[in-house]
Parts: sequence; C-alpha cells; structure tokens
Amino acid sequence: MMYGSTAMGIDREHFDGAFEKVKNEDARARLGRPDGQKVLDTELTAEELERIVARFKEIYREHTGSDFPQDPFTQLAGAINAVFRSWMSEKAVTYRRVENITGLNGTAVNVCRMVFGNMGDDCGTGVCFTRDPSTGENVYYGDLLINAQGEDVVAGVRTPIKLDELRRLMPEAYDQLEAVRIMLEVHYRDMQDLEFTIERNKLYMLQCRTGKRSPTAAFKIAVDQATEGVVPKSVASALVKKKYLPKRYGDAAHKPVLTREDAIRRITAEDIERLFYPIISSDIPRAELDRRRMGEGINAVPGAAGGEVVFTAAEAEERAAAGAKVILVRKETSPEDVGGMHAASGILTATGGKTSHAAVVARGWGKCCIVGCDELRLDGAARTMSLGGRTLSAGDWITLDGSTGAVYEGKLDLVRPQAPPEYDTLMAWCDERRTLKVRTNADTPEDAARAVAFGAEGIGLCRTEHMFFDPSEPQRIRAMREMILSETEDDRRRALDKLLPFQRKDFEGIFRAMNGLPVTIRLIDPPLHEFLPQHDNPKAQQDAADDLNAAMGDGAARVTVEDIQRRVDQLHESNPMLGHRGCRLCITYPEILEMQVRAIMEAAVTCHKAGVKVLPEIMIPLSIDAKELRILVERTRAVADRVLEEARLGGGGKRTAEGAEGAESGRGAGKTAYAAAVSAMSVGGNGKAAGKGKGGKASSNGNARKGGGGKGGRGGGAGAKRGGAGGKGGSGGAGGGLTYMVGTMIETPRAALTADDMAEVAEFFSFGTNDLTQTTMALSRDDAGRFLPEYVDEEKAGIFPADPFQSIDIDGVGKLVAMAVELGRRTRPKIKLGVCGEHGGDPASIRFFQQVGLDYVSCSPFRVPIARLVAAQAAVEGAGGKKGKGEKLAKSTKIAPRATKRSEGATPRRTKHTKSTTRGRSGKRTVRR
Repeated sequence: MMYGSTAMGIDREHFDGAFEKVKNEDARARLGRPDGQKVLDTELTAEELERIVARFKEIYREHTGSDFPQDPFTQLAGAINAVFRSWMSEKAVTYRRVENITGLNGTAVNVCRMVFGNMGDDCGTGVCFTRDPSTGENVYYGDLLINAQGEDVVAGVRTPIKLDELRRLMPEAYDQLEAVRIMLEVHYRDMQDLEFTIERNKLYMLQCRTGKRSPTAAFKIAVDQATEGVVPKSVASALVKKKYLPKRYGDAAHKPVLTREDAIRRITAEDIERLFYPIISSDIPRAELDRRRMGEGINAVPGAAGGEVVFTAAEAEERAAAGAKVILVRKETSPEDVGGMHAASGILTATGGKTSHAAVVARGWGKCCIVGCDELRLDGAARTMSLGGRTLSAGDWITLDGSTGAVYEGKLDLVRPQAPPEYDTLMAWCDERRTLKVRTNADTPEDAARAVAFGAEGIGLCRTEHMFFDPSEPQRIRAMREMILSETEDDRRRALDKLLPFQRKDFEGIFRAMNGLPVTIRLIDPPLHEFLPQHDNPKAQQDAADDLNAAMGDGAARVTVEDIQRRVDQLHESNPMLGHRGCRLCITYPEILEMQVRAIMEAAVTCHKAGVKVLPEIMIPLSIDAKELRILVERTRAVADRVLEEARLGGGGKRTAEGAEGAESGRGAGKTAYAAAVSAMSVGGNGKAAGKGKGGKASSNGNARKGGGGKGGRGGGAGAKRGGAGGKGGSGGAGGGLTYMVGTMIETPRAALTADDMAEVAEFFSFGTNDLTQTTMALSRDDAGRFLPEYVDEEKAGIFPADPFQSIDIDGVGKLVAMAVELGRRTRPKIKLGVCGEHGGDPASIRFFQQVGLDYVSCSPFRVPIARLVAAQAAVEGAGGKKGKGEKLAKSTKIAPRATKRSEGATPRRTKHTKSTTRGRSGKRTVRR
C-alpha cells in the first residue's frame, strides 16, 4: 500500500477501501460484531490479510499496467526515483513558494535499514515534540501507537495514545527518548519534531527537524530558552547516571540555550501576524477546505474573514448597520468606497496588487483583504460573482483567508490567537536593542490609539484626504464637493470654511491620542476628481447633486448632474497619478493648503493650552523642485505663524525675519559656510539670536522650531552646530513651547536626485516609496499585479527576487533612497529621515532602511509590532558585524562635492521672494533679498 501510493502515485483511498471492506465485512461477520462495534486491525486473520494483499496487487496492476515488483532492489530504485520526482510535485512547488524557499537544486535520499514497530506489544512507533507546539510549554508532547508502523501515526489512520503512556509501558525506552530530547534541543537550540520506532524495547530515531509551532508557542519557546534550561539539573543528572545522556549534555541541560539576541532573531514576522489576526480554525479537515475552495488571489492583508457577499459600498454599510457580517466584492476600490470598506469584515477585488487602494486601506485597518483575483467575474446587473466554476449571489456567504489568498464558499470557523505574556517580554528586549524608530500610518484617533497600544512612537503619515470620506458625517464630503464645484476663489474658501472644523476636530483627536509623540500630517494628495462620483455611477452623481442642493437651501444656485459631469470631464486626466495632485494642487489652489494648515495649528494650540504636548510635522507631498517647495513652505509657515500669533501663546513679538542657519559644506578653511534661511519665527519667549558663522553657540534648539525671538521680533535664533567651517542653526520659534516642523515627501526620482537643494528648505524627508517605486520603475501598483508574478516566479522570468511594491527594489529605488540620504544630510546634517510607504512594514525593506541610516519607518498599526521586531533584528545583525546590501549601497552612493565652490561667506541661489539673514565669519549681520 505505501509503495503503491507514495512511490507510484496511486490514490491511497483505493487501498484503504479494500482494507476496510475485508475488515468490516469478512472479519466483522466472523467475529459476530454488530455494526456499531469496532474491529481492530490486529484482529484480522492471516487468511484475511492474504486476501487484502492479493487485492492490493490487483489495484497496483490496474493503475500501473504492471505487476508489483518482488525484487527488493527494484522496489528501492522505484522509491529513490519517487523521492527525486517529488521535488517538482505540485505540493512541493507550492510549499516552497509559500515558505519563500529559493535557490535549492533538488532533494537528497537517505537509504537506511528498516526497523519494525509492529512485531508485538514490546514494539511501537510515535511522533513527538520536545515542547508543546500549541502552547510552547516545556513538556514532552506527542503520540504513540503500540504494535504499529510509523506511517500509521503520521497518516492518522489509527487513534494513538499519549506519549506519557510510554513511561508506564516501556520505562527504559522512555528514558532513552528523554535523553535524546535533551541532546537534540541543546544541540539545535530549538524545539524539535521527532519520529521514532521501538523494536523489542530498543529505541530507534528515524528523523528530527525543527518543529512547526503556533505563534503563541513561538514567543514562549524563544523566551523560555533564553531564560531557563531544557530540564532541571536533577533530571539531567539521573539520565547521565544511567548512561543514556553524555555528561557534556547533562551539564548544559539546565542552562539557557539562547541569548536574548538569539531569541529576537528566532521570531518571524509571520509569527506576529498570526498572533493578532483571526485565522481559519486548524480543526477543519484539509479535505473540507479543498472541497470549499473556489480560487485564490493575492494575499494583501493577513487573517481571515467571513460574511455575506455584497457588491457596493452602500450595501456594505446598510447590511453592516443591520448587524450582518459582509464581504465587499469589487472589481477594484476607490476612495468613494471607503465607508463600505470600513463596514465590511473583508474585501475581495478582481484587480490590483499589494499596494493597490484596497490593500493599502485595508492594511491600515487590519482588515482581511484579497486582491488581484483574476478569475473572479462580476455581473452587476445579476448581482452575482463567479469563481472556480461556482456562481454566488448577493447574500451568499464566503470566507477569505488573507494569509494565503484563498477564497472559500460558505462559513468556516475562525479563531483569534491570544498574545502570551512572553510577547511583551520579547518586544521589550527588541525595544532595548533597536535604533530605528517605528511610527504608524494613521488617519483617525482610533487608529492612532491602536498603534500606540502596539508600540508606535509617533505618526509617520496622516492622510488628510481620508478624513473627507467619514460616512458618519456626510457634511465632510459635501463641503469638499462644494469646493470642487465652485467657480471662484471666494466660493471655494466659503466651502473650505465648512470643512475646517471637521479637520480641526480630527487633528485634535489624533494629537490627544499621541500625547506628545510626533505626528506627520500630509497635506492633500489625491487629484480632485477622486472626490466626485464618476460617470460609471450616474445614481451616485444624482445623489450627490440632491445632497448639495438640500444642504445649500432654496436660495442658493442649484447643482445639477450636468454640473457634476462637466466638472468630472474638466478634471479628467489620462494619467492622474502623474497629474494635478499633491503639492501641485496647493500651488493652484493655495486656499486648500491654508485651510489644512490652519486646522492643524488650531488643533495644536487647543491641545497645547489643555496641557497636551503636541509635535506637529506638516508634510508637503509630491514636490519635485526646491523652488516649488520653498513657495509652499513659506505659505505653510505664514499660516502657522498667524495662528500662533492669534493664540498669543508666548505673549511676545511677531515674526520680522526668517533667521538664519549656518550650513556645513565641508571641513577646513577652504570650505564654505552659507546661510540656509529656514524658519526663525519669534512669536514667544525672550530668547536672543546668537548663531555665528563658525560653530557659534546656540540659543535656540537644534532643528526644533522653538520660541526664541525677543520683544522686537528679532530672528528666532540661529543656533549653530559646532564643527566644520560653519554651524547649522536651529529653526526659529513658535513660542510657548509649541513647536512644529515643515518637510516634504521624497517620492519622485527628481526629488531624490535634488535632495541637497530640497534639504535647504525642508526640515525632514519622508520617503513615499509607493510612488517612488512607480515613478522609478514605470510600473502602476494598481495594474502591475497582472504580470508581476511572471517577473518574480523563478520558474518563469525570475527578473526580480520579490514584488517591488512589497519589498523595496534595492538596486534601483533603493539606490535613489541612499543617494537622497547622502545628499540631504550633506546640506542639513541633522535632517530627520523616515519612510511612510508600504515598504515601512516589510521586513526585508526595514533591514535596508536601517542599513542606509533612516531615523524611522512608518507602517500600518497592525504592522508596528513587526517593524519593532525587524528593526531590532537588523540592529542585532549590524552589531554582530553582518553587513547588508544597504550599507554597501550607502557607501557606493557617496556623492562627490559640487564642482563649483561657493566663495567664503556666500549664500546659495535664492528665489526673488526669499528674504534671509546671515552672519559671516566676521559676525557682521547682512540681509539678502
């Protein structure tokens, strides 16, 4: 049977059916047993076994066309060839793909003497783990069959007894097994999965390997092995005395086998993922899962979810409000679907990749999501979905496994693992060792609070546009649409005035949730057409028109569907990703920037007055030029300072000069010291400007924007950084201890290549690696999922080692990041550098960011623990002398100094509207316009 099924590929059910037929018909009749009473395998007679063997040979001949080989060496050759063939079996290929095992050329075969566990009651076979694989408890855990062969345990065809029974039945064999357990765990320093056979009371070990374990067990085992021994000293000594355990293993058995650094390296990102997301119950038989499986897509967000199928966001909200669990099934999602996406338990789309809109939004909420399910067919008119030859209607139940990408018909049991105490212990070890800060991408106070609970050290990306789609307050999107449809600036400002209180309330909630941690807020990024219903949804356009008219009242001009359609046509772009979006909107419509900055700063002032420490960082998206950035930074600071002056936080003077910062351009007398005018507002305090050209003292604080101006509103302090030919000053003040920063996203190749110029204006960079990957590689993250698998699959093209939207393309995009880091720090040595793209939560990418010297990564709340773990692993690996590709790349991208040297005391090229104050080496104060 085993040779036929394993070596020759005959379905085992044919053999099992023949065996059960003889046992349950012939043997049952002979024994006179009723149908409900069990017949044991050992109760079969020799004659009945001979009939079974004869039938097995017939089955073999029917399926192979040849007789079963009687020569042992022919059988051996067949078995060896079967092992070699198994390397390319569908199951093996799938396993290697899922486990990301690459670079192996094949498998090996061991040939050894057979021992038998089915020769009597002093024989047996078993499978065991050196620790409990479910809980991680330090107990010998396993199953045992007396008078049986090994395949019976592994295949589960007979019910075993607990391993503890071996101590009573065969105490010597149990002691031998206990000694083996200790030796293997001390040697391999990890929990082991063992297979053994006992023949005539003698133990034979068949196999050992590192054991699979639950996420709960992974943490407990790692912490226990770093803090306590394998067994107590008394147990090890007794086995040494019996000569079952060598003395050197006995001496080591009661000591920890791991260091804390080893324990940190032991945990994987998948362990943490599985710890916080619901998963499909492991109690469901594999055959049942296979029967229900409809198809698969790209596993965008892990975990599992089940619910009724719905096809529109509105329907998802309606059914969820009624208490139903729903799965939102769409061809793709857009910002208009956010309400339904939030209401749904899970999301399934026919298109898109791991960084598509659906994936990014769902990941931020920790919501199960499968995208790029190419075989999924949707019929909007019939309200049906078809996948894997099955058609389901709205209201039918499906279950998604976001960890594998599988879609199942019907309702499957889900379980949520519980984080053990050892999780907190190990994460504390991680925080002690990592140098890379971990922030979160969060758009609501709830997301922010959740991220803080997961250990986030700030917000690296708050997307202001997501706040406009809050379904609980339709006034938000209504005001935004009113602004977009307005014909004049005055009308736009009136509409934005309606939006201001909502934005202010959101920011205030986020500041309170973060309670003193930095919050990076990105100004509006998407193109305006995304806030209007599109032509493919005329009902939504009519609803939007009706909503606007009802809100504006009878006296106002009516909004028609034609008005909306005309505006949609005006805003249409062939390539909106590279179109009128990001900072370009703020250049065209400065009133949008002004409203958002005012909302941010008014929220900050409110919190500050209430005793809540706030650290706002205002981020300008998609900038491509230093002049462009300077215009927007000055507009931002003008609004921010106006709010602070209105608040009278420090009771001091007003802004009269931008102040100055000395900037290093090299070392030695021949290097230049030039002023980079950036932000010395003096709203508060009685500080005094004291920055001097050559490493002078600092009266203001480094790069933070703190109050420093005097009564007359003199420069807010040009605090100089010591060293080099000139110092770099601190940013000017905002008074009363309320500080803020203004920076930009680096998300285009030009921004990265001109980072030295950008750093003259920006106080921080945040790498938006989603768009940086798109613009560098000419790939659309929403559409590339259709062909990228061909680029990644080693058995096809194998061009990239991983999806570049999932793990950063080190050789291309990564090189731009490394260059921007080098250029930015050359201009502003203390510039804060982070990343806020999806790569901020990817383990391989985090290691790269550590190596090139970023200060922080930012990721979705549910990936914060993963980022903390991987940042610690990267720090541990670096401390151990292990050099990564990022460090080598950072060295290889050192940029040569500019060919044209500026003369001593010269200032950089400035725009006409720029006004700056500098101090040369003589200390003389000059003003340049």
